[in-house]
Amino acid sequence: MLDSDLGRLSKNLGRINLDNDEPNYVESTHWTAILDGISELKDYVDDRDESAAVQATIANLPGASRPTLLCPAEHTVSKQELLASIPPKSVVDNLAAKCFVKAEALYILLHAPTFQKQYENFWKRPQSTPIMWIAILYGLMCMGTYYEFFSRPYSEQNPARILPIESQNQAEVYRRKMIQCIVLGGYTKGVPHTIEALQLYMHVEFLGKPDSPTESWLLLGLVLRLAYRLGYHRDGSQFPNITPFEAEMRRRRWCSLVQMETMASVQFGLPKMIRESRTDVEPPHNLFDEDFDQWTTKLPESRPVTTITPCLYLITKTQLLSVFGEISEMTLQTAPPAYAEIMRLDQALDDRQESIPPGFKMRSMTQSITDKPELIFQRIWMSLLFLKCKCILHRRYLRVGRVDKRCAYSRVVCIDSALQILNLQNILYQESLPNGRLFQDHWRYSSLLKQEYLLATAILCVDAYTDLELEASTDRRYPVDKPSRYRILDALRIGQSIWEKESGASLEAKKATGAVQLVLEKAKKVEAVQRSRHETASSPQHTPHEADGFTFGKILRHAFLIP
Repeated sequence: MLDSDLGRLSKNLGRINLDNDEPNYVESTHWTAILDGISELKDYVDDRDESAAVQATIANLPGASRPTLLCPAEHTVSKQELLASIPPKSVVDNLAAKCFVKAEALYILLHAPTFQKQYENFWKRPQSTPIMWIAILYGLMCMGTYYEFFSRPYSEQNPARILPIESQNQAEVYRRKMIQCIVLGGYTKGVPHTIEALQLYMHVEFLGKPDSPTESWLLLGLVLRLAYRLGYHRDGSQFPNITPFEAEMRRRRWCSLVQMETMASVQFGLPKMIRESRTDVEPPHNLFDEDFDQWTTKLPESRPVTTITPCLYLITKTQLLSVFGEISEMTLQTAPPAYAEIMRLDQALDDRQESIPPGFKMRSMTQSITDKPELIFQRIWMSLLFLKCKCILHRRYLRVGRVDKRCAYSRVVCIDSALQILNLQNILYQESLPNGRLFQDHWRYSSLLKQEYLLATAILCVDAYTDLELEASTDRRYPVDKPSRYRILDALRIGQSIWEKESGASLEAKKATGAVQLVLEKAKKVEAVQRSRHETASSPQHTPHEADGFTFGKILRHAFLIP
């Protein structure tokens, strides 16, 4: 390995931006930090003038409100006022039902049969209902307003599926009422229903947002601190005053928080706050809600993994995220780890992937004809998580893998995983278009999901740009890898059209569009120079696709059986 490569691996400090009105730091695994590897690509992240204009445009888009729980501006309201603002029961029935049909995450936060009883009691005795439970009800009404619209047939008058202004206004009313309930209920004291109300509020804030504001990260930290204060990080079975029912629901909510925090740490490029060594929470049981209730004295055995319950996805994803947590901790160290440790975690990832229940393993859309949209999405999410783990684990060795055969595996795996991520992006995008099978569920395409695409795009942009520079350079310490470059450029061309369509409502998509465009333009220039040299050469030359520079790439492909 070259000495310069060793020095390159030792620098893993992330990026600090102090040049605008919102200074921030992100770790080296964040997609914007990855683009720092190329000065011209970095400019697309740091272009403050354009970003300010785009931010102003996006801020004025419908539904672009920011979380307000951290600094609520509403006047203090009474419980009586909040109850008086609740719509007729028929309206609430419809909105709440839409949530339980569309949002499988609700079955993690709420025990459906128990909620049904609480709901019926609320309409009988609303004044005796805890204010924090009423916050949950307002959250369901807000989410239900979105789901009600998404369930409507496609309309040419609204092809982008933007929530109509009247629906936006109504959803915003419910959102603000939810905040008022949470504040009035004294959420900092951790009263009953606080954690599920706050988790539901975070779902409300993420729903339909193309990007995620920093406030979401701060809000998540607040929820986690409250969960710690309430002992959610300790398994309830060890405490005699916690019933089996409550212990199980605490497991579900804690695992849900761990997953959200792990994914958000990558999205915002910041270290995880939860340390697995400081928690002893057991995985939730694979049970339907009907399998246990508040009077259960002993939980039944988990159902087999061939039975897909609403909780099985949470359980399976938690197992994969446990490996991802190790990867995250290791890759954020300032000193490079031993390569043997990289390979150990790579094998651990493969083992976890192999143990995924059959129902969650990736399959084509033609093999999913009888499956519900949420199951298809869960398969895609599971596959994206696995591929993202591979990218983050091996990204450090992209350049080194060109010259050091010991690290060549990492280079191949990282590029191939990133290409697969963009392929899944294209599949999901096409299926979410009008008349696509996932069109009415395209709201699931959240800002959290987009981070995988941004990560893959950044990795591929940097590698392709590096290869194009090597093509024009006289420095032959690093060989050119044209097979990988051509595969990358093909994927970036497809991805560019998707980023362009989303850039009007997303600052992150705008930046990705610019970075991809720069790489593709550089590729055109390099190819033009190659054609010119070919035409003026005195002797027959190979075409660019047959150049001898492919030798290294061919060795890699045969060594690792990459198609």
